[in-house]
Amino acid sequence: MATKLRIWNRQEFDNQDSKLLLLQHEIQTSENIIEDRQLRNDECSELQILWSNQWDVSKCMRSIWRKKSWQTLCKLGDKNIKFLHMTTSTRRGINFINQIKYNDKLHTSPIDIKKAVTFLLFKFVH
Repeated sequence: MATKLRIWNRQEFDNQDSKLLLLQHEIQTSENIIEDRQLRNDECSELQILWSNQWDVSKCMRSIWRKKSWQTLCKLGDKNIKFLHMTTSTRRGINFINQIKYNDKLHTSPIDIKKAVTFLLFKFVH
């Protein structure tokens, strides 16, 4: 049964880490083109699709990590809740954006960060 599940998992989801790295590389390539010239309409559409796919893969990976941490907790029992919370907090801290520099100004409030990122994404696409 476990072998069948592993085969199904590989066929259905493949390697999410390598998918994410490939998408990030393709996005970086498109963003490098933006530095030289404006993107054509088809390239803008492709970049939006890449961003969407990257978001989907990231969501899938977060779900996988959440399930793995829950599985670890169930396996090890209540005595390791401190460890689980520590690893979860560390991961959340690494993924958290607390400031962004845009137009030589440092934005630190969540609303300003969201506006700056939205403007940057809009600028890259158009």
